[in-house]
Amino acid sequence: MHLKLWNLSLVLLIASMFHTSVRTENGCADWLSSEVGICCQACHPGNRLVEKCGPDRFQLCKPCDPGTFTTSPLKKFCNRCTQCIGPRVVVKNCTPSSDTVCDCKPGFRCGNSQCSYCVDECKKGEEPTTERTCRKCPQGTFNDQIHSKCTPRRTRCPDEQELVSISDPSLNNECKTKASTLATARTTPLEYNTVEPLQTTKKKKDDTFWPVVGVTGSIFLLTCAFILALWFAYQRAKNTTNTETKDLQPETLPPEELRVMIMEHDDACSFRQPEQEQGGSSESLSTQDSESKLIL
Repeated sequence: MHLKLWNLSLVLLIASMFHTSVRTENGCADWLSSEVGICCQACHPGNRLVEKCGPDRFQLCKPCDPGTFTTSPLKKFCNRCTQCIGPRVVVKNCTPSSDTVCDCKPGFRCGNSQCSYCVDECKKGEEPTTERTCRKCPQGTFNDQIHSKCTPRRTRCPDEQELVSISDPSLNNECKTKASTLATARTTPLEYNTVEPLQTTKKKKDDTFWPVVGVTGSIFLLTCAFILALWFAYQRAKNTTNTETKDLQPETLPPEELRVMIMEHDDACSFRQPEQEQGGSSESLSTQDSESKLIL
């Protein structure tokens, strides 16, 4: 108790010394002349209003006493300077025209905009309570920020991924690629890992399709033309052979001319003996009869 009083006295002493070291212009800063004298419209910063009107403008406003301040130009009293005690520390000392600026020690945080009190600074995985303390994130929530509210965890993942639960209250649940998807991706990397190469491959196939069709059609037409040329050449050769064979065959003679030729041929090629030529009349007759029969 005595230690707290000693600290408070020391703070007031330091504040009063600083307060007296700050120069404050006395009196009224803005005034108007009237029938009753000078009427003050606004005091200098750090001065309180003593009288609204009077003969001396410097007596109308007076500076705040040490350890007090005012921010109003026409306020008749000054406020006591704030004391930064407990976990609070002084950031800026009090002046006649401004209050003390306080902040909290490490591990604490200002409870309001004026930092009139400090609260425990909640770590990751915790959230502040209305009792100015911290509590662990409830089940199904997490917090990865300093001194903020916990938020619900992730409960769903895309179809190709599976949910991985995390027990750390400062981390959210994760989505991990399924093992089956990874195995398929290894076997067919172009199908599952990239989309642009597939589109490029398809485009290349489309670009080469019609040229291949054109070349194949040209080869087919040339083949057909070659086969037709061979067939015409074969028919021409066949016709030529038939004509030559027909020219080589003997001309057909009438039957009578053919018999005469055969007889002449036999007479020319027969070589008889003298005895045979002088044979009996019966043999000659038979021969003549035969010849006559042939002639008939």
